[in-house]
Amino acid sequence: MAIDLNCLSIHPSLPTIPRIVNNLNTIVHPTYKPNSGSIYQMISAAMARSTFSINDVRSLLKKLFNKDFNSWNFSEIIKTKPIPSVIIYTSIALVLFLIFSIMFCIISCCHFKKYQRKKRQQSKMPYISLCLLIIIYLLGIGDMIYVAYRINQTEHSIDNTIKEINRDIYPKEISEHIKYLNKQLKNLDQYFIQTNSILINASKSMLVNAFDRILKEKYFLQDIIQSINNIDKYIQELQDIINKESILSPLVIQIFQEIQEQYQNTIDYLQIPLKEICNYANGTQTNIDMKLLNVLNLVHEKLLKAINSINNDILSQITPWQNYMLINIELEERIRRYISLVGIIFLVLVIVLVTALFFFSTNHHRQRNKVERMSSNNGSSGILLCLIHIAFVIMIIILVIMVLLTGVYYALDLVVQGACRTVHDDQPFLINFIIDRLIKSNIMPYYSSEINRTVTDVISDCRNHIHFSKKIFENYWSVLDGNVENMMNTLSEQIFNQFIKSIGQINIPLDINLIIQLINQANRSDVSVIAKEINKNLITMNNLFKNISNSNSILSPNLIQSAISQFENYVKQVLESTLDGCPLPLATIYKTDTLVCHTLGSSLSGLWLSVFFFMFIVIIGFCIFGIYVYKRLN
Repeated sequence: MAIDLNCLSIHPSLPTIPRIVNNLNTIVHPTYKPNSGSIYQMISAAMARSTFSINDVRSLLKKLFNKDFNSWNFSEIIKTKPIPSVIIYTSIALVLFLIFSIMFCIISCCHFKKYQRKKRQQSKMPYISLCLLIIIYLLGIGDMIYVAYRINQTEHSIDNTIKEINRDIYPKEISEHIKYLNKQLKNLDQYFIQTNSILINASKSMLVNAFDRILKEKYFLQDIIQSINNIDKYIQELQDIINKESILSPLVIQIFQEIQEQYQNTIDYLQIPLKEICNYANGTQTNIDMKLLNVLNLVHEKLLKAINSINNDILSQITPWQNYMLINIELEERIRRYISLVGIIFLVLVIVLVTALFFFSTNHHRQRNKVERMSSNNGSSGILLCLIHIAFVIMIIILVIMVLLTGVYYALDLVVQGACRTVHDDQPFLINFIIDRLIKSNIMPYYSSEINRTVTDVISDCRNHIHFSKKIFENYWSVLDGNVENMMNTLSEQIFNQFIKSIGQINIPLDINLIIQLINQANRSDVSVIAKEINKNLITMNNLFKNISNSNSILSPNLIQSAISQFENYVKQVLESTLDGCPLPLATIYKTDTLVCHTLGSSLSGLWLSVFFFMFIVIIGFCIFGIYVYKRLN
């Protein structure tokens, strides 16, 4: 009878790992390039970096979220950037327009001495002024189209950004992602607490597979089985001879029966140490599983703490999400209406200015004839001068309003660019700042500064496409490795002790003595040949047993490390198949970044400079026309 090796030859296979993660590798996010775009955008970006640095953004954030924010006085607000930059910009713009106005008044009111070639100069002046007005008008109409497009684009971007962020992104999409992440953690936690989880079954498969190799290399099981199979075959041949021959003495038959009994005892004793690994594979030996469950319980406690914190400290603060919007729907609608109204007013003012410039430039020749006729009529000349002054005053008022509005656009441009540069280039500060606010707001009251490093590592891993669990659980790998090694050594010691005990019960010298007696008593050549083969195999087994007895239960470090690496890789596969590689809501983050930094930032960047250039063209055109009319009247 051969040894039963079913538990070794059909050891449990590695459990299939369910894959319940999302594939986020398909998300393509555009690169943030604040210095690209039109000349206006590049100039605006350069000015934003020089006037509103990252340090200024830090200072502004700290003041905005200061608990004494409501007690600010006007002087503190003035000192807070980008307010000074906006004040400087609007002041410079107003001063420039004032200078143009003063120059217009001075030049128009001065009476120059008539020179001899006055008629020739006067004859050239209309053509020069007409050419300048045409150039100015073409520039104005072109810039008006560009400015109108940019204003409409910016208005739509601001409106859409406010709506998306306030209604979809926070807290709706954030809360949904946190619920999804929490569900993944709960699914993972089941693997660490169930006694029949895929991790426990995987450990059985790997250890049984490893001890299959150990039994062959350390306990010479393959050689022992070969000797037993040979003995079993030869005993069967002897049995056939005895059954056929009736002339054999009863003593020979008795000796043969004793040999059979000894052979069966050898099989039974050798089966005992093999049962140790069989019992472990069948799950009846739980003391080894408990060693693994103890270390898995450490991870379970960490996961349970994270799950409870998410439920109690985060989700409870933002669900139901309809009650935790940044601003209520009514206020959001009001803000969007104000923004739309500002855009409409801006477009109307731009169109009015271009229309006025177009009217004066197209009626230039007609106005010139009127001026020549009015030059002999002081009353008519005075009326025209009065109308020009009124038109110029109205134009200055419109331009002052536009300067103030562009100051608002300039401030928004600085804030958006500063915020985007902080998000992309100053993440450590932003992470610390947000976590500090969450701690002070009792949203994450139980976390210490260690979470800053964890979040920073997670962001870095997400950027480099490294699964975040690699660093999160790195402190547990050494504990896991140690416990797997302990499990293997414990099982090895039990097997070794049973082998020594079984070998002690097996009496190979007695078996050899019985074989010699059988040869002598049978006195047959065929029996002698077979008996000598059995004797040879018994001697081989006896030598193998001596080698086992002279060894110890300590396993080879390479073999242990190989099993540990295999199990560790399997655990990593479980983590990667159960948890998303990046726990951050990348889709939501990219969506927000695209809305604010790419769409809104691109449409807002340099808009104030485009409008400023447009106003500059308009006022130059009015000045040229007004000065020409005044000089003709003078």
